[in-house]
Amino acid sequence: MKPAPVFAPWPKPLAPNARYWSTAGAVLLGVGSATYAAEPGTLAFLLAALALFMLAWLLRLLYWRAGVHNAERYRLETDRVQAVWWAEHRRHIALQESVLLGPTCVTPAQCQALMSGNLRPPAPRLAEGGPALRLARTFHGDIGAREAALARLLALQWCEQREGRLPAPAASYWVGSSGAWQAFREQAMNCFPGLTLPEAPERWGGAEAMPALIERLRSGPPGAVFLCAGCCVMPATAASERPAGEAAVLWLLGCEGGAQLTCGEYFQAERDTDVLALAARAQQQSELSLPPDVSFIFSQPGFPGLDNIGWNTRQHIQDGYWGNIGHLQAMVAQTLAARYAQTHATACGWVACDIIHTLALGIIKPDGKGQ
Repeated sequence: MKPAPVFAPWPKPLAPNARYWSTAGAVLLGVGSATYAAEPGTLAFLLAALALFMLAWLLRLLYWRAGVHNAERYRLETDRVQAVWWAEHRRHIALQESVLLGPTCVTPAQCQALMSGNLRPPAPRLAEGGPALRLARTFHGDIGAREAALARLLALQWCEQREGRLPAPAASYWVGSSGAWQAFREQAMNCFPGLTLPEAPERWGGAEAMPALIERLRSGPPGAVFLCAGCCVMPATAASERPAGEAAVLWLLGCEGGAQLTCGEYFQAERDTDVLALAARAQQQSELSLPPDVSFIFSQPGFPGLDNIGWNTRQHIQDGYWGNIGHLQAMVAQTLAARYAQTHATACGWVACDIIHTLALGIIKPDGKGQ
């Protein structure tokens, strides 16, 4: 996970020892008085010694007070730096619209049934090479042709769900092949007259790309929206632990008007060792004292500790509904969590494999008011 700024404590300044200084002053005054009584001509030396002693005492007090002042300034500055970092880390954007396609999920009603947890996973069918979970609406056997068909279906479903005028996206991000993007682009521009999409979209980089996207969107003109979409069809192989799956996702992102999407947290093998700390950071990022009651999970065999993070990691496991969907795992899990958060007005967690990282997780809240 992205390291938060941590600062070593300022060395605690030692207060002057009042007993030591008062004893030293009393001894100096006593010796000086006895010397003056024996030799009255030593008065000047006595006064000079007392003046030097008082100067040393004042300098020691000044040194201590300067240390206290510096320690307080250091604390305030480190608190400010940490507060700024956390404010940046907690920034979010709104998922204004979403479209989600998969073997059991095409329409919003089907996705609602999937989120309820009452839908039975589909049975994999035997495809060329091994078991697979496929949409019934696409019949192509070739992977490239299926991706293009799925991308066109994504645009058609977006058009069916969309109400009102579509604002022109200020930026477009894509996960998948260029051929699938061209199919999506052509169908979307046919469905939405006046819509213009670039021939070459920007590549979506997952959790690591989210902070830059949030900054870019929030620093842009008011009302700007970004399009982020993806399409994946995995080839069937007999050696795979999961059946090959396919999915398509579309997000329309803005500054306000939907469930909060944050950058989440991701596991970095060279830096992180504890998934419990990762989950705690996600709660801290979302300013939640308790873990979310519901989380949408793609199981991660390489991280057995996920069962001990305190989240509900058993109720909504998505493996059987989607199969192996490669780089779209995180986007699918986030979409389901966002829809659940909006529908039930409560925070919802997600756990999946990210485009770059083997594990990513986060918490999504509805309209900035999540519990």
